[in-house]
Order: sequence, then structure tokens, then C-alpha cells
Amino acid sequence: LVMLLPAPVSAGSYDLGRIMDAALENRDILRMYEISRRQAEEGVRESRAAFMPGVDASYTANRLEDSTLFENDENASWKIAARWNLFAGFGDQGALDTARRRVEVQEALMEGLRQDVRLETALAFLGVHQALAEREVADSTRTLYRKEYEQAGTRHEVGVIRRADYLKIKVVLDDAEQAWTRADAAVNKAMNQLSRTSGLTLTLSDLDFSDFQQLRKLDNVDSLSVQMRQRRSELKILDLTRAMAEDSVRVAQSAYLPRADLTLSHGQSADNYHLSDNVEDETRLTLSFSVNLFDGMKKPALVQKSRLEISRIDHEKRETLDSLDVQLQNLLLDADVAKNNLRVAEAGMDEAEEHLRVTEYSYREGVSTTTDLLDAITYLSRAWANRITARTAYQETTLRV
Repeated sequence: LVMLLPAPVSAGSYDLGRIMDAALENRDILRMYEISRRQAEEGVRESRAAFMPGVDASYTANRLEDSTLFENDENASWKIAARWNLFAGFGDQGALDTARRRVEVQEALMEGLRQDVRLETALAFLGVHQALAEREVADSTRTLYRKEYEQAGTRHEVGVIRRADYLKIKVVLDDAEQAWTRADAAVNKAMNQLSRTSGLTLTLSDLDFSDFQQLRKLDNVDSLSVQMRQRRSELKILDLTRAMAEDSVRVAQSAYLPRADLTLSHGQSADNYHLSDNVEDETRLTLSFSVNLFDGMKKPALVQKSRLEISRIDHEKRETLDSLDVQLQNLLLDADVAKNNLRVAEAGMDEAEEHLRVTEYSYREGVSTTTDLLDAITYLSRAWANRITARTAYQETTLRV
């Protein structure tokens, strides 16, 4: 009556797993991150271009005031050249490795976002379940008050109870009716949130709450900590970012090494713009070596900057691990508190039900007052609500774990 509201299960109903999968398919924010990942893949292609030869074509037209011994006043030339970098101090390889790691970072970001979307959807799903249970409690409470109000009317007519007691029950019944109205609105709001989170247009008949019938068991903190360190996307991102910083050190150190380029070019020059008079052909193969001797201490600054970034990431990872460990320990403490509260609440329900039964009997016999009866109904309603709160708190904690 209070907590477990079985919904009819059909081929079109959504349980917890299915509705989380639907959210992953429907949310536009995941499509945004997918585009970012594809952009990172294009960055890999861009970095690979450094290993391929480049080809340039050019045409040059000159106009002089007067012809000279070596050059006509109107002359032109064209050239096509293929250039290939043979060695650049392994900087190109470092840039390519960094681009590949950026793809992995985007994938880790997407995985973290998937985790967030699944959790958000699961909590919204649990929110609907809780709102339904609270509405059922509000309905049961107003039903009890309505029954007493109807009986009190007859008892008042025959003079068994005072008009003040009769009106007191009516006031409490009106308050219970308002509480049910608020609970019903809370169900609709929870459904709206679930529809937004999952990207589906849902009705209550579409939902299957069977996953919340049993309480999930949690592993011990050591086992969960190991799983957390293996799966948390922010830890993977920090590891990849550290590797990228190491690549940056290699790229910065490559500036100390010489560069070798090979160029093959062919062109023509002539004494007119149409390249038809006194045409000369030239084919040239050039191998060049170059090295920077001094750049104002830029190279050591870049190397040191990248090494400092590695140290910074190491500190950030330790801070992140410490923070995650504390969050996990606190969640497990919350789970223990919720489980203990649930045990107390379930015992309190039995006591509240028995208290109401005894009070009703005493009230019929004229021993208990109207206030005693109304208090007994309130205590039972509070016990129901405490059970819902404790059970939902435990389920929410397990989802967050």
C-alpha cells in the first residue's frame, strides 16, 4: 500500500536499464560531444600531414621600367616544387601522439558524460517512484480522515461527540485533501523531469519500477575503490593529459635538433608573360639542413613549462583521488544511515498501525478523545512517510555509488 506500486509490465514499458539507454540515445548533449570527438579525429589527420610531402605551384610576372642586360622589362616564370621534411627532431611524432591522445580524451569525456546522464535519468526515475509512493500515502491518509469524518457526522447527530470535535476532524480532512493535491502535482512534476532527462514522452503506464522492489547490496569500500580508480573518466583524462604533457616535452626538446628538408622543383622563365620567348627550363633537387642556435631562451622555457605541467597534473590526480575516496566513503556512510533508518521506520510502521487500531477501539468506547484519534492517524502517516524517505535515500545512494 505504501511503497511498492507495481506497474503493469508490457513490451513497451521502461525499466531502469531501458530508460537509461534511451536517454543515451536521445540527449543532444551527447551528440555535441560526439562532434568534438570527430573534430579530434580530424586533428589526427592534420598531424599526419607533417609526414607527407607538400606540393606548391607558383606563377610570377614582373614589369620593369627598362630592360637590363640580364632581364627583359616584361618577364614571367612558373615553378612547381615538392617539399618533404626528412627530420624535425621527432617533434612531428610528438604532435601526432598528442593528437591521438586528444581523441582518447574526448572518448573519456563522453564516457563521463554518459555516466552523468545515466545517473541523472536514474535519479529522475527514482524521483517518480518516490512521488508515487508519497501520493499513495497522502491518499491513504485522507481516506482514513474521510472515514472518521463520515462516522463523526453520525455520532454528532446523536450527541455522542461535540460539534467542536466534528469540526476538528473536518479541518484535518481539508488539510489532507490539500496534501494529496500537492502530492499529485509532485508526481506530474517528477514525470516532466523524467521526460526531459530521458528525451522520451512518457506516461505512468509506460514505467516499470520492478528494479526498486529489492534493495541493492553494496560491495565493501576497498572493492568499490578499486573499481572507481579503474572506471572514473576524470582519472583517465588526467592520465592522458599527463601523457600529452610528456609529448610536449619531446616536442620542445626537438627544437634543439637540426632539421633536414628535401625539395624537388621544376620551372620555366621567359621574356614575356606568356612564357613563349627565350624560355629557360630548370629542374633542381635541394637538400637543406638547418638548426637554431639561439632563440632568446625560448626552447628551455618551453621544456621547463611542459615538465612543470607534468608535476601539476600529478598533484591534481592525487587531489582528485583523495576527493573521490572521501565521496565514496561518505556515500557508504549515507547508505548505512539510510538502511538503519529504514529498519527503524519499518518497525515504527507496525507500532503505528497497532497504535491506531487500539486508539480507534478506545475512541469507539468513549475512552479516547478525538484528538487522540487524529494524532494516531498522523503518527501512522508519518511512519509511512519515514519508510519512503529511508528507502528512497538508500536507493539513491546506491545509484550514486
